[in-house]
Order: sequence, then C-alpha cells, then structure tokens
Amino acid sequence: MARHVQAVVIGAGPGGYVAALRLAQHGIETALIERDKIGGTCLHRGCIPTKALIKSAYLSEQIKQAAAFGLNAGSVAVDMPQVQARSQAVVDQLRKGIEFLLAKRRVQVIMGQAEFQDEHRVRVNNEDITFDQAIIAVGSRPAGLAHIKPDPGNGILTSDELVRMEQVPSRLLIIGGGVIGCEFAYLCAVLGSSVTVVELTEQLIPQEDPDAGRFLAAELKKKGVSVLTKTSVTKITRDQQGIQCSLSSGSEITADAVLLAVGRTPNTDTCGIERLGITGERGIIKVNEFLQTRIAHLYAIGDSTGSWWLAHVASAQAKTAADAIAGIKQPMDYRAIPRCIYTHPEIAGCGLTETQAKEQNISVRVGKFPFSALGRAVIEQETRGMVKIIVQIEDDRILGASVYGPGATELIAELSVAVRMQMTSSQLGDVIHAHPTLSEAVMESAQAVSGRAIHTL
Repeated sequence: MARHVQAVVIGAGPGGYVAALRLAQHGIETALIERDKIGGTCLHRGCIPTKALIKSAYLSEQIKQAAAFGLNAGSVAVDMPQVQARSQAVVDQLRKGIEFLLAKRRVQVIMGQAEFQDEHRVRVNNEDITFDQAIIAVGSRPAGLAHIKPDPGNGILTSDELVRMEQVPSRLLIIGGGVIGCEFAYLCAVLGSSVTVVELTEQLIPQEDPDAGRFLAAELKKKGVSVLTKTSVTKITRDQQGIQCSLSSGSEITADAVLLAVGRTPNTDTCGIERLGITGERGIIKVNEFLQTRIAHLYAIGDSTGSWWLAHVASAQAKTAADAIAGIKQPMDYRAIPRCIYTHPEIAGCGLTETQAKEQNISVRVGKFPFSALGRAVIEQETRGMVKIIVQIEDDRILGASVYGPGATELIAELSVAVRMQMTSSQLGDVIHAHPTLSEAVMESAQAVSGRAIHTL
C-alpha cells in the first residue's frame, strides 16, 4: 500500500528544501526526497564551499598587504588541508541548520533515489508514495564538451573535484571564462597555481557588461593569470610532461590539471521524468510563470528549468511554486535578478547591461562613479572599479546596473531593489547614504546620470 502526501518535492537543494519549508508554512503535508545530501550542489559542491575557499585566498592577499596599513604580519603559508577542513565545517554547520528547520516544520525527509512511476506516484527505497502536487527540483551537474569529457583520474576535472582539492595544481588550464572559471582562476592563482583561462567569446563573463569583463581580465592578469579570449581547446593528450592542450590559435599549453567550466546539464534524466513527457531540448523542463509544467499539478524549479542556473533564483522559484500550490498566484519576475562573481575585486550585475539595452533598441543614459573617488574605498585601499547604472532616457527609469569593485556582491542588492521597483535615477540619487560607506558609490552613480554627482567630474 502506497503512502500518500499532499505534496512531494524531488531534490533538497536551495530550490527543493526551500519549497518544502514554504509548503509546510502553508500547512501542506510534504515529503522531501533527496538522493545525496540535504543542501544539494550549492551547499556541498558549489556556492558555499567555493566561497569559503575564496575567503581563505582573499585573507592571504590581505595579510600580504598588511604592511601598507602599518602592520608587520610576516610571511603567509597556505595549509590546504586546514583550508578544506574549515570549508567543510562551514558546510556542516549550514547543513545542520537546514535539517533542523525541516524537522521543526515537520517535513518528511526521505533519503533515496526517487523514480516517477506516473503523474501521481514516485517510488523511493522500494516504497511507493502518491501525491496531489509535486515540485521537481533535481538540480544539475557539470557539463563537458563533445570532444573533451570529464576524466578526473587523468586530471580532466569539473568544479565538483577541484572544490575538494587537497593541493593546488602547479599548472591549471581552465576551459571557460564564465563565473565558475573566473572564480577558480582567482582562487587557484592566489593560492600559488599558474593559471590559464581559455574563453571562446570575446570577453570573460560574456553575460555581463563588457566593461566588467575587461576589468576582470585586467585584475586576473595582475595576479598572474593568462587570459586567452576568442580561443578554444581543440585537443587534449597526456604525456610524461603533463596534459598537452592544443589551442585553436595553433599554440599548445602544458598543464597538470584541466578544469572544464563550460556550463551545466540538468539532472532530469535521473528520476524517470521522461515517463511524464514534460522535458524538452537538452532535458530542460518548460514551465509557465508560476513554474507549472504542461501537467498542471507538476511544477519544476531551479536548474531543471534551464533559466538562470543560480541558487537564489531556484529559491525564489521555490516560493513561487509553493505559494501557487497553496492558491497564492504571484508570477516570477526575472527583471532584477542579481548576478554575482566572487573574485577579488568582486563583480555583480542586475537587470539589463548597456549592450543588452542597445540590442533591444532602448535609448539609454549611463551614470558611472569610480571607487577611487570614494572615502571608504580609499581608507580600505580598495579603489579599483566603479558602479555603473543604465537608465532609460524616456522616463529616467533604472533598467540595470553593474558593480565591479569592493563589496560588489552586497551593493548590487540596493540596485536590484531599484530595478525591481522601477525607480528613477533621480529617486535613487536623492536617497541619503551614510558616509563614509561603499554604498555612496550607488548614490553618486545615480546622480551622475544627470550630471549631478558631486565627487566626480
């Protein structure tokens, strides 16, 4: 006899566990099924451990610069096993917190591989569970290339393996200059690796503002990273000297490890979803603005929908889907999604870039303010970069923003609010910001749109 619940959630990553908690808040009996670990890729192999490692790398940079602040800190030695131990401790603490919340909300957590049997039934651990509604949150895994596949035993790695490294590769070639590739380039270069990044397009982080891409390339080069754009890796072989990587330019690079950072693939082939007929090209599940699939009681969120590949988007979709199941219909709004890159300096964006606005034939005006003109940035010796705001000329409405420099991943929150609430640059510029703070750059860039910024020409 099958067990019955009102709702089942497949996958306990930042989409799935948030969906389960929100369903429970609505008083809906919910079962959360996870085949690996509570927290998913983000917590165990992605967002959290990578940022924990990056924090260690950033601190090592700061210590080396301590003399400029009148402090004699001595030399810095990196203890990678201890760095990894701290990263794991962070992961464990956050996982326990999620498990505590699920238990308190009385979510039924089932560890095992779910397999859809039909539109109202899944099987897990040889038990059938029937449901009224389901949310599919199966996440994704690192992708490979047609001619280069992950092969960890021979040094062809994905982020899943590199994030667990016990020692930094002496020579690292990164295929892909997007977010993952650039974050690992920063991390490994600071920790002592000789890094080369190969990117097929004209700029690093091609989804971001071209100014941000150029800025990041310049900053990585200062750390010794070789950046090769408009280039691809055509062939990889191994010999006694290491991994030989042939490039489209005709040159060859020898590496000790290769990181494939070329995107991700939905895990929609792992739990019998094909029986439901809701997947499309590349295994992506098509959904409407409420995250419903073509089968009204089945919802899909996160990487399985192939939209943004961001943990915070999955969490937002989770709440939208769970609310819809509870009868509260509030469509997803993707206009002001913050995009963050945790290099140093950091990069962040939201809304439209200047290039995207022009591609949509929108007439725009731009306001810029450099951190070099900001008191707090000078105090902290973090003066590289700027805040850039994109405004529609017709009505002064803020369409998007880019921040590259200190605190970018925090400053973008205020700009995301401005985009979401359709604020004008005049409105944002008139908000009094505390002094001295990095956030003053947001105010000044908004004022710069109309030539009113005080601290820059």
